[in-house]
Amino acid sequence: MQSANSTTRALERSAGSLEADYPSAAASIRERFDATLTVLRPGVTGRLQRTLPTTDSIEHLNGGVERYVRHVKRWRERLMIQRWAASGLP
Repeated sequence: MQSANSTTRALERSAGSLEADYPSAAASIRERFDATLTVLRPGVTGRLQRTLPTTDSIEHLNGGVERYVRHVKRWRERLMIQRWAASGLP
C-alpha cells in the first residue's frame, strides 16, 4: 500500500494531466483527495485498509438483500419491508 504523500503526488499528477482537456475531471480528482486518502491515514490497517477503497462490501450486501426481497410478491407494510431486507443481510 502506498503512503499518503506518494498517493497525493500521483493524484496531483493525474489531475494536472487532465487539466487542459478535461478540467471538470481534474477538479473532481482534487476535491476528493481527502476521501481517497482516508485509508492511508494512521490507524487504518489490515483488512479494513484493503476493504474500504472498494465497493465490494456494499455490492455484497445489496446482492444479499436482492436475493431475499425478489421472492416477495406483495408488500403489506413498512415493517415487513424492513424484516425482509434485514433477513438478506449477512
